[in-house]
Amino acid sequence: MSTFKAVIAKAVVDAGAGQPVVDALAHEDFEVVGAAAWAVEQMAQHGESVAGPLIEQGALKQLVDATTRCGRLRLLCTPLASGVCIVD
Repeated sequence: MSTFKAVIAKAVVDAGAGQPVVDALAHEDFEVVGAAAWAVEQMAQHGESVAGPLIEQGALKQLVDATTRCGRLRLLCTPLASGVCIVD
């Protein structure tokens, strides 16, 4: 839902529901990481008022760490599969 409405994305972040998504970026399962990365991107696209708190909650660091952990995998960044790890 955060994809279509900035007010919903802001409400999600303001309610603290963004933190579990940020935490999921550290998950061992790359499918979970990919889904979390997509969710962060969907929320953050609505501007600084949403992206700022996500960054403060560690989203940027976790995204960089997830990219590093992918090892021989690569991040496919497309509008349909943003942040999904796939096999090279």
